[in-house]
Amino acid sequence: MKIKLNADNLRKKIKDIRDLADRAETARTQIDAAFERESDPVSPDDFLSQSNDGIQRVRTVADKVEKSMNTIISLNENGVGKMEGDDYTLDIPDDAHVTDSNSLENWAEKEQAKVDADDLKGYTKGGSRRTDRSYDEIIRSIDKNKTNSQYAVSFIDSVGAENLTQIPLNVSTTMSRELCADPKNAPDNLATLLGDVLSSASREWDDTKSSDVAKKIMGPLNDPENNYRQAKVLNAMMGGHDADGNGVNDLKFGKSFLLNMATEAEKIDHQLLMIAASENKEPMSEGRPGIARQSADPLAGVLDAMGNNDEAALEFLAPAKNGEPGTADTARLDRLTHRWDELESLPSSRDGFSGLTAAIAAASKLRASTNTAERSRADTLSDDAIHFVAGNVSKDLYDDSAKKRLAVLLANCSGEVTASWSAHGGHGQLAAANKTHFNATADDLDKLAYRIVDNRDAASTLSAGLANYAKTESQRGLQNNEGQPEDTRLKGIRGAYANGTKAVSHLQGLGEIRAEQLTENNAAAAAAAKESTTTAVNVFSAVLSTGLGAVGGPAGAATAASGASKALPTVTAFANPVIIDKLTGDAGKAKKVTSNVPSDSTEAIWAASVQDAANAGLLQESDFSTPVTHKDKNGNEIETPAHDYYKWIVPKPGGGYTIDLSKGGDNAASELGTWTNVASDANKDRNVGDGEQPPIDKNLSFLEPDGKTGDGKAEGETAGRSLKGNGG
Repeated sequence: MKIKLNADNLRKKIKDIRDLADRAETARTQIDAAFERESDPVSPDDFLSQSNDGIQRVRTVADKVEKSMNTIISLNENGVGKMEGDDYTLDIPDDAHVTDSNSLENWAEKEQAKVDADDLKGYTKGGSRRTDRSYDEIIRSIDKNKTNSQYAVSFIDSVGAENLTQIPLNVSTTMSRELCADPKNAPDNLATLLGDVLSSASREWDDTKSSDVAKKIMGPLNDPENNYRQAKVLNAMMGGHDADGNGVNDLKFGKSFLLNMATEAEKIDHQLLMIAASENKEPMSEGRPGIARQSADPLAGVLDAMGNNDEAALEFLAPAKNGEPGTADTARLDRLTHRWDELESLPSSRDGFSGLTAAIAAASKLRASTNTAERSRADTLSDDAIHFVAGNVSKDLYDDSAKKRLAVLLANCSGEVTASWSAHGGHGQLAAANKTHFNATADDLDKLAYRIVDNRDAASTLSAGLANYAKTESQRGLQNNEGQPEDTRLKGIRGAYANGTKAVSHLQGLGEIRAEQLTENNAAAAAAAKESTTTAVNVFSAVLSTGLGAVGGPAGAATAASGASKALPTVTAFANPVIIDKLTGDAGKAKKVTSNVPSDSTEAIWAASVQDAANAGLLQESDFSTPVTHKDKNGNEIETPAHDYYKWIVPKPGGGYTIDLSKGGDNAASELGTWTNVASDANKDRNVGDGEQPPIDKNLSFLEPDGKTGDGKAEGETAGRSLKGNGG
């Protein structure tokens, strides 16, 4: 079937159709107005409804015709059709079954993909150029359609999965700048773009197709001496996509595809690939460009991509054992932590380990799963990951990405970390939040934390996890002790925050010794480590005051008042690290810690404790009316009730007041301290104007923090010195 289109003539007809709809709409409005003037002697409702439907159908026809026209024009502009005089033409095979605008669109997407694939190959070795389009025009078409699943599937089939890792290497440096504006970076850019397309296609494939594609992609990598460059292309395609800077791969590959790719990658002798890459330092022979700074480990990019697919990561690293869905087999995880034992000195070896940490972090997120078996396997994986990484992986393999991702793992184990570093912890096995025991030891935890604490984002992620866990435990205690005496409920609040404070103080102690160690070799790194520790304490304070939203953490911070019917989660899952001082525009996943940060953790703990007590109804209502002395606009001293002065004192449903520190400004925690000093002091004026003084609120005194921060810091320093003495 041949289609001929005169766009100018068709645009006139489309306008005629829309003009008809507009005239009908005007007439409909006039008729309705006439009926209204006559007080609707007959109901116009049926007419108005039916006419509106008819008008909308006419507009829909115009839209469909215009859509088909634009599709035909686009196909012609991108090499599918051709011009015959003033007419756009298309030859559509009969077996395409194009009968309407939707089927035309579907056929067009597939056909455009085939043409783009063929034209791209024409600009690379192994193909013959058959198009007048420039290389950049082809790339723009691929980029425009990369998220379209039908296009992506057709493109991969047309270009050939076995060719994906070679095509970027075949982009010639001699390509005219008229055809390619940036030939130097063309290989890297193309590899990245092909990864986008591959991601879209992979989500449409079943296991059989995924297995076939994975084998075709990985097949060429079995020749290490000649094809190590293709391993680098593969990692550029699948790994490192993080435009929003949140520490997680932006691409979402299909689960089955990732599992098949990882399985195939494990079969390849990665050592030979990585050694060949190290020995052949030129990017490419014959003066052609290669792929800049990528690992030759074929598993690196696949594991990095698993960072955005928690189910694939868990299935690969901790599959069900012996047919028992809730029992994890972590033999592969153990094996992978040894993967770089003999290769750690190679320049790109850290990229492979960083990829593994991405997968571990993603899998640990499923500790919050509602699927019991899945959650159980995630618990085991998290436990073993702490133990295996601490014991098996050289500290030299830790780069900044790995540190951030390992912090996500520890943040998702905040209960166990708090238990180990608080008064309820101890030596030996790492105590778990559910009163069982991790196989990982307290020494494993200290070693892992010590190695990552010098990274500001990593330290902040872990401290955010500790703060959120303290808030959650305070709320959980209030719910579990509903109906119990006030002293019992207040003890629960104080105990939860005391444990959290001691835990973050332990982290602080580790960080200061880590800074000492770095000072001996690198003053700048030491200064950064000190800043990291300070920032972590600030993050802890910010999260205590206003929740995880203050630092861009996951939603679901424990802020519900006592008595809420919904049970609090055992784990608040961190999907990505907390990123400090990095703004990401519209991404919204990385935020500065700039507001509601108390001057110290003690102030923050006090503020959080009082807030929880207020929300649980454990404070006197008279507290919220204590006087605040200040000056009016004329400079005269006046007294105002606290609930009318402080923005963070807010009305609660049913009457009375409570506290929401997120409604306050930068000084909210400090203001709360001033307010409670009045409410709990018998010598203070607690009444606005004349009248009987209300009693002091003894519950406020009961909440006095007892976190023993000094003990926590001292214990962290002791652990740090031991690690420092052993080289870290």
